Amino acid sequence: EGGCLSDEPHAAAQLQTAAANNHRARKSSARIHSPPCQSRPILALAGTSAEQGRHAACHAFGFPTHDFPKIFPYGIYTIPEMSYVGKTEEELRTAGVDYETGYAAFSEVARGQIRGETHGLLKLMLERKSQKVLGIHIIGSGACDLISIGHAIMAKGGVAQDFIEMIFNYPTLAESYRIAAFNG
Repeated sequence: EGGCLSDEPHAAAQLQTAAANNHRARKSSARIHSPPCQSRPILALAGTSAEQGRHAACHAFGFPTHDFPKIFPYGIYTIPEMSYVGKTEEELRTAGVDYETGYAAFSEVARGQIRGETHGLLKLMLERKSQKVLGIHIIGSGACDLISIGHAIMAKGGVAQDFIEMIFNYPTLAESYRIAAFNG
């Protein structure tokens, strides 16, 4: 019955149906060993696929697993690189979430200045009242590496203050998180 990927126009509906069928099949048969389909398969690439495979193998051999992650880092390996995790501003606006953004341009941090970075940006989307990190977008050199820092904070329910209190190596582009958190 088709896998998680589809080129047809109704791919989102197919993914929801496949996920529901997958969930029912896993509950009704001990022989089904697949983790849930994720909703954005094209950008998730190898990291998410490896985790899905690990979950399937653990389930197949009876080893315990943790809940499958609910957020995934996405990376587009272009020049410049682009990466994000969590919600987009459009998703937050549509959902009526009261949020604010914090920005850090790579040209503002010492490492960016040393490297002559004229482009590059890290953006945090924060729930206004709690300062919970709802989404992170990065464009520029090393974006697909840098997103892992934010993903780790988000996976633990982190807030902007977590970035402010972190000690980042200096000079690195990673300190953009701290600057964006201060600006949020």
